[in-house]
Amino acid sequence: MEENEKLEFHLNEIKKRYPGRSKLNKTQTLNLINISASTFSRYIERNDFHKLPIFKKEDFDRRDKPYSTYTFSILDIAKFLSE
Repeated sequence: MEENEKLEFHLNEIKKRYPGRSKLNKTQTLNLINISASTFSRYIERNDFHKLPIFKKEDFDRRDKPYSTYTFSILDIAKFLSE
């Protein structure tokens, strides 16, 4: 398969699984790339961002501790999976 075909394949698979979505949250993305939440946290702590798709992070203050949300574009996920 060529790079472009791989990208198109993964993009179509993501669209089948999450129709009408252009952005996915952390849980949805981790299911697609097949890693656990603890592994994701370890990658973030170690700054191993090359092992993850490109994402946008928002930080919030929630009661006693900080809280972060992660947003992923389906195109960035498809590019990551096609590599």
